Amino acid sequence: LVESWSGFTIFGTPVSFVTVTADGGTVLSVAGSGFDTTATIQYVCKFVLDCCAEPRCSTDQCTSISAAGVYASTASSMTCITPSWGSKFPHTGATVLSPFASLFIENTHTRTEVHFQGQDRPRLRFDERWSSLSPSTVPITGGRITVFG
Repeated sequence: LVESWSGFTIFGTPVSFVTVTADGGTVLSVAGSGFDTTATIQYVCKFVLDCCAEPRCSTDQCTSISAAGVYASTASSMTCITPSWGSKFPHTGATVLSPFASLFIENTHTRTEVHFQGQDRPRLRFDERWSSLSPSTVPITGGRITVFG
């Protein structure tokens, strides 16, 4: 059984680069072949910072964050949900650049990377988002606000 994957879609649209929220929850439908469907082998989607992608090094040596393990839906598809990047890199109050990451898939039974079969490995940018601020107004002379995200 040779496992490989060739890309993913979001809401049915194939993407090679996408911006997702740093709080996670984006559903990625991964297309491939040879996935184990016995529900005994789990797969893990790893999001590895691009600073380690070239020159190629082991994903164990790179800064990465993994999604929860998943089972293949069919021999040619599985679903990964992006993890919360903020759980690995909490906001410190400093200006932070949005991390760019590449997707890697690991077979947890063999502890090997599932081969990517394609020209360019899909990339994601985990973007910080804010959800609210307090107070919602300040005097024209200035004031202090707190941003929550």
